[in-house]
Amino acid sequence: AYEKKAVYPLEALPTKKLRDAYATEAKRGPAAKAAAAREASEKERRKREETEARETARETALSADELRALVMPRRHAEVWIETRAFNRVAVDSLVRCVQRLNGQKSFYVGLVIATKRAPRPYRLGKKLVEMSLQLRTSVGTRLAGLDTLSNDAPSEAELQRFKVPLNPVHMRKHMRKVQAAMSEHAEKFDEQDLLRRAEEEE
Repeated sequence: AYEKKAVYPLEALPTKKLRDAYATEAKRGPAAKAAAAREASEKERRKREETEARETARETALSADELRALVMPRRHAEVWIETRAFNRVAVDSLVRCVQRLNGQKSFYVGLVIATKRAPRPYRLGKKLVEMSLQLRTSVGTRLAGLDTLSNDAPSEAELQRFKVPLNPVHMRKHMRKVQAAMSEHAEKFDEQDLLRRAEEEE
């Protein structure tokens, strides 16, 4: 540091005026700017996390009607399987599946977490498919064929037995995504409805 004709080392400045001037200049340096940028970024990240936490906390739990709206029935799966949107729509949907134990038929609700290639082809309506669903259920994960899906909505008792935790924010986003995809492929669903009505009339 220079003052008049004297020269001083920065770690031993003799006056407060020089020390304050040095502190001001040091704050303008690249290291100080980088530290300030990191601090601002960290504050922004904490603020964003706090905002997301508050939004999640404000979100109420999914109602029974919303859970039923998240269910993908078999007739919809028959349409989606012919589109490239199948995986996008199926994953995070709920399904109601049938199972037989000792000759008795029962139903359970599962959350689709992935789509897998089936061990062997099987019939889904009039089509031959090779797709199965990996589900998370109250008792663990399992594979289910699309032919085990029910067209009916799950009962209150079946929903109560479904103990898989769901993020309300994420599931409501998925519900909107499925609704948009249905609008995009509306002609396929209309065609399916016409075929089903014709079969019922026959």
